[in-house]
Amino acid sequence: MRSIILGAAAGLRWSATMRMYMGNLVGDASRVNPRNTIVGIMLPGAITGAMLAHSADLRAGDPERNLDRFSASPLVFAACTLPLPGLMRKLLETGEGSNAIATPLFGMAGGMVLAGRGPLWGRIAAGTIVAGHIPLLAAMGPKFFMTSPPTGRDRVGFAVNTLIYGACMAALAAACSIPLRRGRPVPGGPVQPMP
Repeated sequence: MRSIILGAAAGLRWSATMRMYMGNLVGDASRVNPRNTIVGIMLPGAITGAMLAHSADLRAGDPERNLDRFSASPLVFAACTLPLPGLMRKLLETGEGSNAIATPLFGMAGGMVLAGRGPLWGRIAAGTIVAGHIPLLAAMGPKFFMTSPPTGRDRVGFAVNTLIYGACMAALAAACSIPLRRGRPVPGGPVQPMP
């Protein structure tokens, strides 16, 4: 139970960092809607963290147990966010809210890559997309998210914000890899990863 609570706290902290990233991304246009922030970001973060921490407990108890379904835990973000009033319309009209779908998918794909699961070509493709979209965001983002020509200070701020996003995505991918890992117990020794 302790690890589930710690996992929920870690997920809450992760989602708060992502909310900070989103606020920094749009700058002065950022508004905090308590319902959307709590139901669409904070709650799914806590649930996802708790589920992934629970999978770590299950993995420790039985290294060979199939826990693949837990790697889909981040889809809780889409399940909680997309039903919010007006969000589906905004998503279809402007693309706003697409992160509720893209972020979990990137995290799950990164988890597959880090766990070494799936065919090699699939891991290479997923790794290229997951890792490649972050520098692409850094390079092209200022053109899309800054209304006036960016100053040097704006570019540095955007780069720092992109680092925050990259760190969040790396943490999500690492967490999503936990249920996908396989291991075998060694008599009298620690669990050894499967090749």
